[in-house]
Amino acid sequence: MEQARISMDDFVRFGTLPVFELPIFEITLFGKFFLIAPWIFLWVIDLGYLYYIRGTVRGETLGYRAIFEGFNYFIRGILLRFLQALLVGIGAVLFIAPGIVLLCGFSQVNLLLLDHPDKGVFWFFKESWRLMRGRKWAYFCLVLSFIGWYLLTGLPFISLAARLWYMPYYTTTRVHYYNSITGQEPSPEAEWKRPGMF
Repeated sequence: MEQARISMDDFVRFGTLPVFELPIFEITLFGKFFLIAPWIFLWVIDLGYLYYIRGTVRGETLGYRAIFEGFNYFIRGILLRFLQALLVGIGAVLFIAPGIVLLCGFSQVNLLLLDHPDKGVFWFFKESWRLMRGRKWAYFCLVLSFIGWYLLTGLPFISLAARLWYMPYYTTTRVHYYNSITGQEPSPEAEWKRPGMF
């Protein structure tokens, strides 16, 4: 039996190509857990790192164990990050601009959580939105000033070094910005100037 061969002419004439069967993969519940768990762990460590930088800026002496302080805010931290990503994602799907506005408007929720752990989850969003009223454009420009550092983190061979240099500057800048809009001045020995990339 002769195998049928489809040429490009046949495709143009009949609009068909040979059908290939693709393998179907199914991810088990155990596999789904190991896809999601690292992200949750990183979110909590990120909150602990923010706690550490916030304390350092305010002149507190914190050890490396402060990085794990985020686990004290585990449920609320995960819930805040999830809601923030959901709201910004919905805004970005509608149009890019609403996503950026929501991202800037809700940018202070994690720092508010660290300062007011007794408040309700939706209070952080309302308070962040109130704090950022009239300041979203300035915050967007501040974040945009780090674009050069961020692009360096994508280059091969230097991405890790760039990330190790960029993240402390970026996080410290966020904490200083938060302190300036909430009226919390850092201690004089913690004075710091952001170098910026451009």
